[in-house]
Amino acid sequence: MKLSVIIPVYNVAKYIEQCLMSVLNQTIDDMEVLIVDDCGTDNSIEIIENIIKNYTGDISINILHHKKNRGLSAARNTGIEAAKGEYVTFVDSDDYISPNMMEQLLNELEGNSTCGISSCSPVFVNEVGDVINNNFLYNSKELKVVEPQDFFVKWFTSQIWYTAWGKIYKKDLFDSVRFHEGINNEDMRLCIDIYKEIEKKQYKLIEIPQKLYFYRQREGSITKETKKGTKTLNFDIVTNNSIGIKILKEKDPEVYSNFVRTFCQSWWGIIIQIRQYRNLFKYYRHYQKMAKLIPNDVAEKVLNKYGKEDYSLFRNIKYFPMFNYLSLIFSYWKAKIKTKIKNKSN
Repeated sequence: MKLSVIIPVYNVAKYIEQCLMSVLNQTIDDMEVLIVDDCGTDNSIEIIENIIKNYTGDISINILHHKKNRGLSAARNTGIEAAKGEYVTFVDSDDYISPNMMEQLLNELEGNSTCGISSCSPVFVNEVGDVINNNFLYNSKELKVVEPQDFFVKWFTSQIWYTAWGKIYKKDLFDSVRFHEGINNEDMRLCIDIYKEIEKKQYKLIEIPQKLYFYRQREGSITKETKKGTKTLNFDIVTNNSIGIKILKEKDPEVYSNFVRTFCQSWWGIIIQIRQYRNLFKYYRHYQKMAKLIPNDVAEKVLNKYGKEDYSLFRNIKYFPMFNYLSLIFSYWKAKIKTKIKNKSN
């Protein structure tokens, strides 16, 4: 078996037929399709079963069932463990792919024995499949070859397209690597986990300029969901970036110094989001968690850009743990009272 295509499925009845048919209509058929049923509540699996019933081609299609909903990372891991192919790839069930995507990416892998990953760029589409922007950040016109020692820096800083999908991998890269379950932003965490395997096996990554993966932007997708009312995705981004920038600093100090400026800005936006909630105190632990996660030198750079009250509050939480929940309450209400007084005076 040449290739295993892993498709996690959860409540995608509107999109799964287009996704699955785009895989079954590839220009190669030496592959298996592994559908991972993550216990959705719609009729996605019925649609898939009907497609399988009427399919007359040579591609093997199997449905793997979870006993309960476990999330995207767990579904991908289930597929990896069942995969029989020499190579593996991931297609999200609300996306779809060009007919020749698999053939083109496999040709790059098989044409270069030192290559462990081949990658293409995506086309962004809306819910009905219309192109919504031209993806100008990734309009590369040349094939890129990324050396093993450069893999982490280029993936982590988005110099190559950084998602798990849109790529084909040699399966042995997953001998000791799995997606982290229970988190969002799992593709960034994969970069953090898999780079050691890339360096150990001395695998190159090849990125072709063609845009062959159609990435659907829609409400209700996993990247737009929240858990228990918190910005869970944002917290995971902070956690993963905090781990990654430590590695980045060791690998390339110059790139690190440029990267942290962008990172600081996005991180501070999350802090502001938390402070704007009416039930702010409910989010105190998240605020404190992020304060502890951010390296001191990164924190100092961003704190110096903001007002005295923000600076004082954050420093108290990060560097002086005794100023705990009461410090937050005091600072928050002090700011609220000042705002009211200011508004009345105006």
